[in-house]
Amino acid sequence: MSQVLRPPKELYKKYSEKLSFCYTPGQSQFQDGYLGITESSVSGILELNFIPDKPIHAKQIDITLKGVEYVFWTEKHGESTKVHRHKEILIRHDLCVWRSPDNTYQQINELQLPFQFELPSHLPSSVKFGNEESKIYYSLKAIMKQESNMLKFRGSTEFIKIRCPITRYSLFPTILIPTQFSNYDDPSTISRGIGYSISLEHNVFSQLNPIIINFGLIFHKPNLKIKEVILGVKQKIKFRVKFARRRFKKYVLKSVIKGNEIKNRLDYNNEYKSSVKFEIPPRNDTKLKSVRHSIDRHYINVSHKIKFKIKFGFFGGSDITWEKDIKIENMITQDLIVIKGNEIKNRLDYNNEYKSSVKFEIPPRNDTKLKSVRHSIDRHYINVSHKIKFKIKFGFFGGSDITWEKDIKIENMITQDLM
Repeated sequence: MSQVLRPPKELYKKYSEKLSFCYTPGQSQFQDGYLGITESSVSGILELNFIPDKPIHAKQIDITLKGVEYVFWTEKHGESTKVHRHKEILIRHDLCVWRSPDNTYQQINELQLPFQFELPSHLPSSVKFGNEESKIYYSLKAIMKQESNMLKFRGSTEFIKIRCPITRYSLFPTILIPTQFSNYDDPSTISRGIGYSISLEHNVFSQLNPIIINFGLIFHKPNLKIKEVILGVKQKIKFRVKFARRRFKKYVLKSVIKGNEIKNRLDYNNEYKSSVKFEIPPRNDTKLKSVRHSIDRHYINVSHKIKFKIKFGFFGGSDITWEKDIKIENMITQDLIVIKGNEIKNRLDYNNEYKSSVKFEIPPRNDTKLKSVRHSIDRHYINVSHKIKFKIKFGFFGGSDITWEKDIKIENMITQDLM
């Protein structure tokens, strides 16, 4: 039997030892599935635990799942303070998990009440911005209608409330949009004395997919001095209400190459070529400057751009700047989709049957990576083969796993209406 885990007390906004939430057996969070890719839900168990000689008398118990996009900040104007606030409800689902048969108060000592809420596919991830009040958050609230007792200071309702973190996912894009820019030989470049080129493999990145910037410099005037070259990812966080904006703009990833290092490595064509790789670190909501996933909401917006700058210092003229918008997303690999057992059990129909489908897009081949999806090859000395694999895992004491496989081919096809 799977172990039942309880959320840490820090997640609770209102806590009670007699009324508490548990995760579904085998889970360590409330969310099931991959929101944004597969069907996803919030599920768990509400537990009531009152000692035998002090039972509770209740007639109804409800659970509410609520998601909120909340913006708040203050501004000082002389001695007065202006408050900017807006709250947008993203989701609110109410569920009655228990009701007395005749609408009278019933004695309860112990009770376990499972619950489940389906999540709409458009919901954003939970996110907080350091010490800022603005955030996107989800919560579960259990409300029990109970018999009041003024002598014991017991009202007609009792409730608990807990944060319910939600994560949104995306798959690696199947169509990559490379970026290439060069002004090596422009008349203005030759007049200025320096040209540059930049290339990116695509414009969507994640922890699984680091940012690699390839760039080059050419000195048309060998004696031209530059102070430094800056490459980085600039993140802009924007909070918005009806008539006001609050912005935070900062490099969250940055590399600086000094001018003398570049001059010392010029080739015989007075050209310098290099690349910079930025790994995307895990998100840290406790720090405002943490790298975050891109968010395109009306009231909370997080955007990113690659920034390339050639700085000349004093008396060197205006700096040269190039920018490119990108996205940073929470990607998972699409070569393996795992569906948890409790998610399947929670979605059985009246025939105890579960049906679903999984779609895998074939990404473009990338010969620079060994794990890239490749076309099938049937040669004597080099062979690349593929198979679909389906496995039911039972875990400890559940017996042998069940496995089904089917050989397939992946080929480089074109449509037959255009030859």
